Amino acid sequence: SRALNQAVWFEAKRQIPFPINECHFDYRRVAEIFEDSSTKLKIALIAGTRRLISEHLAPFQALSIRVDSIYLSQDVIGRMLGGLPDFESKRHYCLVNVERNRSEIAYYLGTELEFSHVISLGSHFLANRRDDTVFEYFTETLANELQNSLDFYAGQYANRIASQVYIYGDLSYSDELISRLSTRFEFSFLRFPMETLRNFDCDN
Repeated sequence: SRALNQAVWFEAKRQIPFPINECHFDYRRVAEIFEDSSTKLKIALIAGTRRLISEHLAPFQALSIRVDSIYLSQDVIGRMLGGLPDFESKRHYCLVNVERNRSEIAYYLGTELEFSHVISLGSHFLANRRDDTVFEYFTETLANELQNSLDFYAGQYANRIASQVYIYGDLSYSDELISRLSTRFEFSFLRFPMETLRNFDCDN
């Protein structure tokens, strides 16, 4: 509705950490919250600078490919959690995405993204791996960053975290990485089980 759009616009100007006229943003309804005789909406707001969006669209424009929609990958992967066979809406989930030039550590309550942490360590670090020392350093650095983000998340958002961490992206099929990380923490690391996802609705 118009009133909701105006309310989101007002909050976006307050909370987005860069000038509103320099960004694109959109939102979706996450949940309805009933308090006494009133109803409130929980809103997921996603924003990106116009410059960042233009950089991502440039390869498509060069090929004359029309892009209708842009999604935040961390938000999308969170929605996919609802397809897990043992999914629980009140459960905390942690996912680690290892990309070529960086890694993302994200925390969810159910399907909703609550906190994420991006580090500059990516799979390219292992391009010139000559011995086990390089992989050991990679794992140790990733584990330290994960522990720091876990401590922050547990203190700011949750009393307890998930007992499992899902790995996806580059190195998700590296049993060596998953085994090394599992030995450093009291919970297990698993590759994200895409093959077990149930059908789910992501249109809401």
